Amino acid sequence: MEVFSLGGNRAEMRAPHHPWQIELRGAIDTLIFDPANDPAMAARGEKIKAELLESPIFQMQLNVLCQDVVAQANANAAVHAVSVSTGLQFALLALGKWLGDDKQLQVRLNRWGRRAALRALAPRSADIGANVVANWDASTLVGRPEQ
Repeated sequence: MEVFSLGGNRAEMRAPHHPWQIELRGAIDTLIFDPANDPAMAARGEKIKAELLESPIFQMQLNVLCQDVVAQANANAAVHAVSVSTGLQFALLALGKWLGDDKQLQVRLNRWGRRAALRALAPRSADIGANVVANWDASTLVGRPEQ
């Protein structure tokens, strides 16, 4: 006796045109669209998130999961150290080559770096200048205005 039927075989259900696939895509699109565009749905999602984060059971399970991840990483670090270092070396060399070859990217990164430095330093320029001058000895302090 068949209690539950999936309405076809698994291969059929994996086909993009299968009604369940279409319905699933629609449900996923709704889950993505509604919280971003419906304030009531966004508030409901925030409430669910807050309740979840406050749950002692969730916190305990998250803590156990984190401990497991750290334990696995520590246990397998030595085994995979060569692979990780080789992969990291390859990635860094490829990044260096890409940065060396892409002049437009260099210009954008330089511009970004200058802006970041200005944003970080400009509000503190008076303090930086005061600290520099405070560290000068008397002969440097007297000689600077003449230059």
